[in-house]
Amino acid sequence: MDDKKAIGLLSDYFKSRFADKLKSHVFNTGPPQAFSTATSCLIQRRREEKDIHKGLQNLRKELDLTLNSQRVRTETLEQKEIKIKERLKNFDQYLKEMKVKQCQAWKKAKQEKELTLQKAEKLQTLKEELQELIIKRDRLAKIVEKYQIYPNYLASVIKSCKQFQEPWQLIFRVDTLMQMKEELLGSSQQSQAAAENIRARLTQYMEQNDDKILYYNNTLATLQSELDTARAESRLWESTWVHIQNTAAKKTLLLGTIKMATLNIYQTMCKKAKDEKEAIAADDTLKQLDKIETFFLNLNSAWEEICKTDKVSKQ
Repeated sequence: MDDKKAIGLLSDYFKSRFADKLKSHVFNTGPPQAFSTATSCLIQRRREEKDIHKGLQNLRKELDLTLNSQRVRTETLEQKEIKIKERLKNFDQYLKEMKVKQCQAWKKAKQEKELTLQKAEKLQTLKEELQELIIKRDRLAKIVEKYQIYPNYLASVIKSCKQFQEPWQLIFRVDTLMQMKEELLGSSQQSQAAAENIRARLTQYMEQNDDKILYYNNTLATLQSELDTARAESRLWESTWVHIQNTAAKKTLLLGTIKMATLNIYQTMCKKAKDEKEAIAADDTLKQLDKIETFFLNLNSAWEEICKTDKVSKQ
């Protein structure tokens, strides 16, 4: 609206200016020649006025086009300004979000740094523990290597000795003998202590009573003989125990052989006799022997009858 008003004022300005000039030429007094000249000037001025009016119209059109383009540009700039404001608003929001994310990233980086330090400390501790364990392992390996001779020796003893099949049997045997030895040593020490006590008492009373000295000598001799007897019995019982173990092993082996032979004879007898009515368990050796005995008795009686029949037929 302001643009149209400005154009109207500009048009009025040009009209008033040219109208004043035209009046001055028309109403100027002078000779007829001057009047004709004024007429021609007036015509010329009208032509100029038309040209100017035409130029003003063209200028007005150009101005309208310029104003339209300016208005379009203004609207475009306003739209751009709105968009820029929106973008600035979004950019502010983006800056706030980036600031929040930056704070979160900083906190996360700080936590990761602390966690890294903790892990580094833990890793260092684990390395130290690992080094200690390696040293301990090497020390134990040296100890194992040092004492490996004993299990090897024990294995060689088991291999060369037919009495024992497993190392624990030999260890149990040694423990038993050691316990028995300790008991015998204890009893021996007790006997020796008693003997020393008696000797001390004998020495004390030696000057007081010869009868008592003789009695104590006899008692000492008796205790010494009992000690010797106990030692002899200990050795005897050890040899007896070894003999019992050997005998038991042989008897067990013999019993197993007898059971296997009995079972084989019984199975062979059952196959020959085709007797499957009464099945006897494989570990019931006594019933198997009874069955075998019955079978052989029947077989013997049958054989005797066959022999008698052959004799009668020959006669």
